[in-house]
Amino acid sequence: MNRLLLGNTNNLERKIYFWNIVGSMANALASVILLFVVTRISGANDAGIFTLANSTALMMLTIGFYEMRAFQATDVAGVYSFSDYLMSRFVTVAAMVIASIFFVFLGGYTNEKAAVMLLLCIYKVFDALEDVFHGLYQQQGRLDVAGRSLSLRVLLSTATFVVVLLVTRSLVGSCIAAIIAAAIGFMLFNLTIFRNFYDGRFHWNKKAIFKLLWVCLPMFLGSFMLIYINNAPKYAIDTYMQGDYFQAYFGYLFMPPFVINLFSTFIFRPMVTPMAEAWAKNDRGRLVHIIRKLLIAIVFLVIAGEIVGYFLGIPVLSWFYGVDLSAYRAELLILVLGGGCNAIVTLMFYGITVLRKQKLLVVGYGATLVLALIISNIFVQSSGLMGASLAYLISMVVLALLFFVIFIICYKKEARKMDIAGAQ
Repeated sequence: MNRLLLGNTNNLERKIYFWNIVGSMANALASVILLFVVTRISGANDAGIFTLANSTALMMLTIGFYEMRAFQATDVAGVYSFSDYLMSRFVTVAAMVIASIFFVFLGGYTNEKAAVMLLLCIYKVFDALEDVFHGLYQQQGRLDVAGRSLSLRVLLSTATFVVVLLVTRSLVGSCIAAIIAAAIGFMLFNLTIFRNFYDGRFHWNKKAIFKLLWVCLPMFLGSFMLIYINNAPKYAIDTYMQGDYFQAYFGYLFMPPFVINLFSTFIFRPMVTPMAEAWAKNDRGRLVHIIRKLLIAIVFLVIAGEIVGYFLGIPVLSWFYGVDLSAYRAELLILVLGGGCNAIVTLMFYGITVLRKQKLLVVGYGATLVLALIISNIFVQSSGLMGASLAYLISMVVLALLFFVIFIICYKKEARKMDIAGAQ
């Protein structure tokens, strides 16, 4: 038995959920804290620059992730080695850096905005590198190790950013310091421990790497399009609304749905491998039970978010960021609902991936991307931040419905195939 899995199973399960929650919370709160600090120290205009730069960095991060984590975590048969996953990640991270450079310098941004964007993209490189190690831990049932290393690295880099910004009042200098801290944290909290989980050799298996990148291509394209769908209202705001502070206001209002999505991650992530195992063993009842449970959790999360948002959301956000957001209660509630739909999108994404029908993800993402690009520009031009909020909600509702339909159709089709094979 793996020495890492020895001990009381219940204690291990508690550790897994505890550290997964801590890691997800640290990751979620980091963006909230950084935006708060930038707003309080540098003002709403710099906060607007940071908001757009962070959104762009998250979009570029999808290239680094290549959405391979879901495939890695559900590779219960061990078709690919950790060496294959790591070498593939080096390729995607290199592509991420190149794409970031082209995107930023072809965007026509001011020097400061371009510098902050590019630096935050580089900062996210360590998220991409760390993720493949966390996939290894998850494969071996030790998501607690991933949560612990994530929380420690995020804490170190966030604290460094805050301290340097307080001392220098320089957004660019703070981003550089955060990059250095992230690099140190990555080495301390991952490179020193991963050999406890993988003692194999590393080699460049060109055939396996190419096949892995090809298999995950639909998931990557879908994930990239999803981030662009999320960012479409922000780019429309940057184009049609004068003043970076509008971008900051939308960023403040977007924090609750952003946190909902990240918190839903700690609910979903521990269940991805069990979902894959259930499907591999033809235990369809268990798979459906897990998905139904997670859907119910999302519904309760959204209801709680709407209630808290209605009564406390605007006062708390206004106090926290030091701006008057009292005119934007309706926008906040719309965005929270959109965040709930985004959580459903993520769940259905995992479900479709477990069925190994990831090619169909591109269909849903592609259709929704076209819709988002059209309505974001039209709605923001006509209704400002309300239009941006409605564009986000409509895009998420459409995508959630498309994915739900795709999952149901694929599930029924594959179930029939299993029944026929079993009968023979």
